[in-house]
Amino acid sequence: MNRREALQKAALLTGIAVSGSVTSAILQGCQAEHIPNYEPVFFTKEQMKEIAAMAETILPNTADSPGAIDVGVPEFIDIMAKDTLKPEQQEKAKAGIDGLIEAGKTENGKLFSQLSAEDQLTYLTKVDQAAKSEGGNSYYLQMKQLVILGYYTSEAVGTEVLAYDPIPGEYVGCVDLSENGGIVWSL
Repeated sequence: MNRREALQKAALLTGIAVSGSVTSAILQGCQAEHIPNYEPVFFTKEQMKEIAAMAETILPNTADSPGAIDVGVPEFIDIMAKDTLKPEQQEKAKAGIDGLIEAGKTENGKLFSQLSAEDQLTYLTKVDQAAKSEGGNSYYLQMKQLVILGYYTSEAVGTEVLAYDPIPGEYVGCVDLSENGGIVWSL
């Protein structure tokens, strides 16, 4: 899967178009990377804790693949917000994550990151359904899109989850997935 395909997949999975600034950043090589002891550059530490919990709920760690936190999706979201959003979009992003945090706290009585994994999934499923029914203008769907983009453009997913050939040979345009174990190719 190349960067353009990752952008298309994110748009299809979230049901909303990818913004021009995000598209530009991805096509220029911005990708998720886990950074130990990361210090946020845009969101606060508290916001980053909630973003990380939501990202991991959307794309959790499994026996077959790393989770969103493992590949640095929260860091990716923080850096993308700082480097690609215009000032008015940055204000909306901060207000959007604060709105998600407050709505979750109001409905569940505690922060999203403090909920059990089952309650986190139940809550995000409800938020996702509500956001899609509103027509796609929700900050949650924008964040979900960044989670998916960060995940599928990360080196770890490109080399460990997707089929990867670092030294490609002959180009074959149409290959049956069964020949590759049913795994999509990473470029």
